[in-house]
Amino acid sequence: MTISPEIIMMSLFLIVCRVGSCIMLLPGLSMSYIPMQVRLCFAMAFSIVLLPFLWDTIDLQNFVNRAYYSKLVMVELFLGCVHGLLIRVYTLGLQFTGSVISTAIGLNLQTSMGISDSLAETPLNSLIGIIGLLALWVIDFHHQVFYALVKSYGTIPIGQELNFGNIFSSFVNMLQTTFMIMLRLSSPFLFFYIVFNISIGLLNKLVPQIPIYFISTPYLIGLGSLFLCLSIEIIVYQFSHSFLYGFF
Repeated sequence: MTISPEIIMMSLFLIVCRVGSCIMLLPGLSMSYIPMQVRLCFAMAFSIVLLPFLWDTIDLQNFVNRAYYSKLVMVELFLGCVHGLLIRVYTLGLQFTGSVISTAIGLNLQTSMGISDSLAETPLNSLIGIIGLLALWVIDFHHQVFYALVKSYGTIPIGQELNFGNIFSSFVNMLQTTFMIMLRLSSPFLFFYIVFNISIGLLNKLVPQIPIYFISTPYLIGLGSLFLCLSIEIIVYQFSHSFLYGFF
């Protein structure tokens, strides 16, 4: 059977839709510092590599009806966005942890433009986010992500009807798991913040003449920074390995 170049290009475009939309939201590759041309070339190259392996799963009858093909394009874009968004939610959770830590140790007053996202965040929040992202790349999380993306073609082949119940259930489970992991990572700093403020409040009741805010702030920042230096390695380790062994 002779296959026209048009069919091949249409099949390749469907793969590019899922892969490209995933890369558009994937942590690290979606940063504004990476040129759009680089991301596009990477998505095209990866899709060309996948095309021979996925060719048998593509129903060529889908290309007869142009309206149905347009629907397939939208579905593939949606699936790629869901796949990338699930990963992005986990890395955004680390920014939640960074915000909690910044507040707990008194370093939440000054904000600046974020490194990974164009959002205002504290320097400590940016530092923790970049360290966590680098840790994920060190353990080859992108290999796991692309492997899961390829496996998704076995779970949801091109042309199969979507089960939105399973998709939204996976998204809710990801949010729940991410929140619990990030809350566990930031809980020591919440405990430190509560104990420190209770102690300062009791001291203020005993000696109300002392300007307790100006005296306590250096101790809060100093003790909090020391606590962070002692625990940052454990936080990054738990963050990266919870992703690797908790989701893959």
